[in-house]
Amino acid sequence: MTPATLRSCRFLSALAIIPMRQDSEWIDPSVPDDPLTLDIYHSLEPSSFELYEDDGVSTLYQKEQFVTTSFGARRAPNGDITFSLGQSQGEYQGKPVSRTYVVEVNLLGEAPRAITRGGQPMPQQENFANHRWAFDDQQQKVRVKLVQKASDSSTVVIYSGRMH
Repeated sequence: MTPATLRSCRFLSALAIIPMRQDSEWIDPSVPDDPLTLDIYHSLEPSSFELYEDDGVSTLYQKEQFVTTSFGARRAPNGDITFSLGQSQGEYQGKPVSRTYVVEVNLLGEAPRAITRGGQPMPQQENFANHRWAFDDQQQKVRVKLVQKASDSSTVVIYSGRMH
């Protein structure tokens, strides 16, 4: 899904993880989507999504040559949001060694107090860069940018702006 497609949507579940790529005139299957944006509409109910990828040109997926990566999100009653990025499972020719993710969490009402990845604080920056985050007050959205190796998994916690 591209940002232009998403803008045309009228209804979204409050429980959604939507993968998005940059707009382009055509898709080259040999070039992985990087960065991959994960647009999240959180809820107290857990949400999950499994991304499927293969080489995009052959039928080798029929011989189990593909990769899946799992993502999950949930909001705690105190407002904290936990997002998990799973380890990529499987192999195919051309599988990326790592990927840049832009995690966009919507409908936040206020800036988070802090964000951690794997328990370590992530620095806030007005114009975010790798391993940084920024809050867009106008759109009520936090953007977290991180690079993850395909062999790793991690957990990002967005701490509510409300004091507990």
